[in-house]
This record gives sequence, C-alpha cells and structure tokens, in this order.
Amino acid sequence: MALQLNPCPKETCNGFSFTDKTGLYNDPDNLTGYGEANDVTGPDDFDTYELRVWSPKMDLTGPPLVTLDLLPAPTPNDDYYFEWEFFAEDLGLKVIPSGVWYFEVEGVKDDITYSRSFYAIFTEAVNKALQQPLAKTDPTCPCKKGCENAYELWMAIKAVECDGVCDTDKSQRIIDYVTNNIKNCC
Repeated sequence: MALQLNPCPKETCNGFSFTDKTGLYNDPDNLTGYGEANDVTGPDDFDTYELRVWSPKMDLTGPPLVTLDLLPAPTPNDDYYFEWEFFAEDLGLKVIPSGVWYFEVEGVKDDITYSRSFYAIFTEAVNKALQQPLAKTDPTCPCKKGCENAYELWMAIKAVECDGVCDTDKSQRIIDYVTNNIKNCC
C-alpha cells in the first residue's frame, strides 16, 4: 500500500500541536506507515513538508493564513509519531480564535505528493471567556428575560467539543453564537 499521512492537531493554551501519527510501516497493522515498503522512512525524506492553515471563516479557495515548514522534523516518540508545537504568534495572531480550523498537510518526495486535509475545532478562547459568567451564575435562580444562561452556552460548546454536532458549518455557527452572547449572560 502507499504511504498515507495521518495528521492530528490539538489545541493548546495559545496555539496548537500538530502530530504526524503516520507511524512506522508494519505488516499487517500499519501498511500505510513510514518505511521502505512505502518509499518514505520519515518526514525528513520529503523534499518539502508543509502545513497550510486556514483560520475559522476564511475562504478555503483563497490562500491560507500561513504555511508552516515542517522540516526538519523533530525526533519521533516511541510510537514513531512526530510532534510540532505552534503558537498564535507563529500564525501572525495574538490569540487563537475559537472555531473550525482547516488544515492541509503536504509532503513531496521526488515529484510525488502525499497530502491530507482535515478540520479541527478549537474552543480555548470561548471557554476562557465563559469562565467569569459561569462563576457568577447561580443555577438555582432563573435567568432574567433577555439574558443568556451561561450554563446553556457552556453546554452548547461542550456539544461541539464532544462531536455532538456532525456538521462543521453548524459547529462554527454554535461557536459564533456562544461567543457573541457571552456578554448577555445574567
């Protein structure tokens, strides 16, 4: 079988980690991993290895927010996974906004392109903004008319985080709704 990149982003405090979980080729458990059988033994075999990043609500047909060079690759862990750490400043931002992010990872070796695109949901900023309204909310008192219940906003974000929403557009709408209504909490 041919090499198949297995990317895994994970939001951190003010950035994200990107883990290449392609792993080592192993017959029969990982036929698409790095190894001689698939002509690429690891990321450093690529002529170029890049991660293109689009922030929430960007036009995916337009240029990315940033293209990150993944070479040279870090030392792999015991599972032969490679991990990079990026911060908001690496993306030209002050903070990582909450929402649905889009990524494309691409490795090129000898004019052969290996690529994968994927979405990731980041919610650190909206969760941080919800902390104070949640601390002030008394669950035994009903909300005043015209106010948002901080617990309901929190539950909406948790539904998105726990894959309770199968649609990326709907997930973004929920994150936007919560972000825009935090100021209306009782």
